Amino acid sequence: MRSAATLQRHSLPLFLLLTLGLTWLLWIPAGLLLSAGGSAFSMPVVVVQTAGAAMPSLVAIALVRFLYGKRQLRELFGRVRPWRGDKRWYAVAILLAPLLAACSIGVRAWLDDDFAVAPSSPLGELLAEVGVVGLLLTLPLMFVGLLFSSPILEEFGWRGFALPKLQQRLNALASGSILGGVTGLWQAPLAFAVGGESPVPYFLGAVGTSILMTWIFNSTGGNLLMAILFHGSLAVALTPLHPGGQDPVLPLLTWLVVLVVVLRYGARNLARQERFRWPAEQAPQPGWQAPGT
Repeated sequence: MRSAATLQRHSLPLFLLLTLGLTWLLWIPAGLLLSAGGSAFSMPVVVVQTAGAAMPSLVAIALVRFLYGKRQLRELFGRVRPWRGDKRWYAVAILLAPLLAACSIGVRAWLDDDFAVAPSSPLGELLAEVGVVGLLLTLPLMFVGLLFSSPILEEFGWRGFALPKLQQRLNALASGSILGGVTGLWQAPLAFAVGGESPVPYFLGAVGTSILMTWIFNSTGGNLLMAILFHGSLAVALTPLHPGGQDPVLPLLTWLVVLVVVLRYGARNLARQERFRWPAEQAPQPGWQAPGT
């Protein structure tokens, strides 16, 4: 019984260690392969990348079932639900990240007369293939397709488990910032594999977007669907809307929105209501014993 209670108290560091360790076992070799000129679309890299992306949720689901039982696991899955409150949160979750990406392109074009979308960039290739009108028609379909990759694979772990655990002890701003740093570190083996990322903008963006997701998550009562939607829109902003080259403007715009959110909603909850926390720790179930006891 004492072993169960001890594991519950340390479930967050256990989750982080298992998630980072198991993912990096897959992603560090994949990153080395990419650094050596391997294709990001080769079958081994795609399989390994997908398996690593699923690790946060797989670890969280296993820990919740093992430490807290079926009821808490059902509660975790049950937080993916339609939002019945202010429907404007759907617009925030789906449109905020792409609008920031579009504004970043506009600002860069305004500041630099020589700025142009790189033909080899994701955005450049899409424009060459389908044009502006085709891009606008294609983006919603890409958004729906991207939802069934990293957003669903990751969010049961990051926002479903880790964020509520952090918010048991820290305010929302600190929790979102820490989780952003962790997820940025978690993705680093692949993000830096091809030398396309600069560390400062990369981590600024990771922390900033994590704070914004914390704001949306808390403001909708811990609704995982809203976190998944925002994650999907962020994937659209960072892939098909990427114009190529380093982008220092997007992290700055993201942090400008973070500043507005913090000033309006406050650092404690980043919401008009109480921040969403992990349910109170339960006593271990009768007869439960940790392995080896």
